[in-house]
Amino acid sequence: MGIQVRSAVGRFEDLTTLVGTRKPGAGACWCMSYRDARLSNTDRPTYMEGECFVVRAGHRERRLMRRELSPPAPTPRDLTGGSMGA
Repeated sequence: MGIQVRSAVGRFEDLTTLVGTRKPGAGACWCMSYRDARLSNTDRPTYMEGECFVVRAGHRERRLMRRELSPPAPTPRDLTGGSMGA
């Protein structure tokens, strides 16, 4: 079995299933942009506001990125062809 690379466009629900919060209605950021060592603690909140995906008030919202996105990385579903978390 080889690796199949598929576009993540239109598959935001899959992404939130993979890395999203498990507590309904939680208002937490679950991306990794906070780990960018180039940012100071004072610059980090502003950077994250523009770069992150957020989950708020029980519904999912995707913020547009300020920069162009590179091709998406494969997800476990892409690699296995099956469902995640089972």
